Amino acid sequence: MKNCLAHWFGLLKCAVLTVLVLAVIGLARVPGWTGTHPETPATEVAEISFKSLPDGSEMVSIHLDGFHAPEIFSMNSEFPRVVCDFPELRLSPSVLSRYEFSGSLLRSVRVARHRSPDPKVRVVLDLVRDVSIDVSPFFFQKERIFALTLQQSGTTEP
Repeated sequence: MKNCLAHWFGLLKCAVLTVLVLAVIGLARVPGWTGTHPETPATEVAEISFKSLPDGSEMVSIHLDGFHAPEIFSMNSEFPRVVCDFPELRLSPSVLSRYEFSGSLLRSVRVARHRSPDPKVRVVLDLVRDVSIDVSPFFFQKERIFALTLQQSGTTEP
């Protein structure tokens, strides 16, 4: 029975992450997420930061030097992940390769510059296991911050 429940829960996590990917694909319909944004295009990932919010959600902020919508996808494995690829961007020397967080939804963030076959900066959010998480992307134009808000599924905002 315990193995059956573990298998069912694993399928449920895959379904939640699949829904996440489908939600992110709809990003192109949100104003500001088209390829013709009037802002100066970004050339660099300058900083990564993390914040726990009062409603229990958590936010990872990726500070850029201009506008750049990343390619976002999830990876289903023993440890669920959300991946943001920023094609053709540089990585500031001040950005660390790994950030550890004490959040209830986020374990860590890993950052790397991939040179080939397609140059990009990859930001990987390592999520906690056994929790269904909704991920909402935002771009704060004035601050030039791409942010992902993580919230446990089934919770509502006040």
